[in-house]
Amino acid sequence: MPPSARILSAQQESSRAPAKPQGKSGTRPSTKVKGKSRIQGKAQGKEKDRARPKIALMEPYESATVTEGQPEVKIDGRRARSARARDAILRALWSLLQEGNLNPSAPRIADRAGVSLRLVFHHFSDMQSILRDLMQRQSYRAIESTAPISDELTREQRMNLLVDQRAHLFEIITPIEQAAIMQESTSALIANMLSVLRKMQRAQVTQCFAPDLASLPLAERRTLGAALISAASWAFWDTLRSQQKLTVPAARRVMALTLEALLRDVPPPQAPAVRPRKSRA
Repeated sequence: MPPSARILSAQQESSRAPAKPQGKSGTRPSTKVKGKSRIQGKAQGKEKDRARPKIALMEPYESATVTEGQPEVKIDGRRARSARARDAILRALWSLLQEGNLNPSAPRIADRAGVSLRLVFHHFSDMQSILRDLMQRQSYRAIESTAPISDELTREQRMNLLVDQRAHLFEIITPIEQAAIMQESTSALIANMLSVLRKMQRAQVTQCFAPDLASLPLAERRTLGAALISAASWAFWDTLRSQQKLTVPAARRVMALTLEALLRDVPPPQAPAVRPRKSRA
């Protein structure tokens, strides 16, 4: 399973099991079912639990709809209310981050979500777990919108596609990235998620420019590769947007110009020779 699937996998809280009824004498009633042993009954119960419908955390509750041609999935009221409350809490944190409040308090999140403070900590163990799940949700959406870049395209085409995707991606994740960096040194979980996301971004840049770097010596290839990764990184984008106060189109042009300048002295890759087809006799 790829790292993105492992990180962005949906979280689902298990519901509490109902209390078992007591018999007249205070003892537990028999667990035997006609034609089935107690062990078989337990195994069947586990299979039923696995078959229960799950609401993906990565999507808002409202998006968990039934498409045409699929059987209707019934979700009990308690699970539906739990999913809506959890989604409201994540949306509240997201809106506060977008407003520039990078470290909102739990009461502020509860007030924005329209839920009680007790309900916030019923669904999340601490504040870092709320940020972690929001990172999962937004990263899922951002990665979903990032299409693979074919190495059969020209250098200019590949570079323009990469810059367009980076501009879109970084504009989505900037508030979360800024909030996560504040907690990176104190939360191993947040630090690990940031590390994996950065590795994924580095891998995309390496793959995008692999045809251009293939003919270079190893040492030069590593140095130029590191420069390209830095020029296409979120840190570089944040410098352009937050510190230099550039607009999105202006920041995009600067990133493209920087990548182009780094590759100026690198000869473009040669197109693979096309073998003539043998004519059939």
